[in-house]
Amino acid sequence: MSIFKRFRRPGPDETPAGPVFVEDPAMLDLEVAAARDFVVRTGRFEPAAQMLEQIGSNWDRRSLCAQTLADSVLKNPAWFVAWTRAQPDSADRLVVEAQVAVNAAWEARGSGWARDTSSEAFAEFARILEHAEHACLLACEAAPQDPTPWITRLWVTIGRGAPREVFEARWSELLARDPHSRFGHNSALQYLAAKWYGSHEEMYAFARKVAAAAPAGSPLALLVLQAHVEYQLRENDRDSDFDIDAFWSHPERRADLDAALAAYPKDGAGRNPTWLHDLSILTFALAMSDRWIDLAVQFAGANNSVYEYPWYHTSRGFLAEAFRNAQEAVAPHRD
Repeated sequence: MSIFKRFRRPGPDETPAGPVFVEDPAMLDLEVAAARDFVVRTGRFEPAAQMLEQIGSNWDRRSLCAQTLADSVLKNPAWFVAWTRAQPDSADRLVVEAQVAVNAAWEARGSGWARDTSSEAFAEFARILEHAEHACLLACEAAPQDPTPWITRLWVTIGRGAPREVFEARWSELLARDPHSRFGHNSALQYLAAKWYGSHEEMYAFARKVAAAAPAGSPLALLVLQAHVEYQLRENDRDSDFDIDAFWSHPERRADLDAALAAYPKDGAGRNPTWLHDLSILTFALAMSDRWIDLAVQFAGANNSVYEYPWYHTSRGFLAEAFRNAQEAVAPHRD
């Protein structure tokens, strides 16, 4: 069946809406978002605890939930304070607390390049990370089978500039608990990237090895595309003459994009809890490559939504233009 069968010509008042830029770490997981919203609104922690218990060993969704809950604490701490008083030794609570500490550290540092970060911000970053290290240790001990605090601990490892042997040891602990962790592989890719403690060569070797071994339907098949995104961001910042169009039009990049399209689920069946994040990497790569029909297909599969990463590295105008180009490309093929 033609891919264009999924596109129906809109009526006069049905111009496709979008694109929707999603910044919520819940990534359109309505149950997780509802639990977060309830605890923030009421100050009652029970729905958060119940949500984590219900998720169980769906590790990527557990990580997504823990990060979503932790994200709310810095601005709305009342519910978490209540949880701490009622269940100070709860493993689930300790897992969230570790993420809260890491979030606080990165909030203090800011998201800019090191050259744009003040010495005061770095000092506060280091101070909070020391606390986060301890919080991660407590969470790992309280939830020995859970990979989630090990993912959090990798971000402490990145922030503190820990030696390679420390990274490798913690990475091994994570893999022993979840060998296909999407959040974990994202953290490892960052550590190995040139902007942190690795190089382009290390990052690509890691991404290609992981993608080649990824199970059918796994979002890890997109890790090479994520490496391309990270390469573009680094080189575009470092070299004012970096040619983004030439980079994405290179035959190797096109082949990698074709491989990712073939490997990634084409409908919602069996998608990972991180599907919006992963689809956004794919749509970003398609937009950069001027693959407008393919982009329209992927936008449609996400209800014309994108997650903030990696689109926040471009302007909203670029996203709107990409969406418009995609819609125009499929317009002649609508029923």
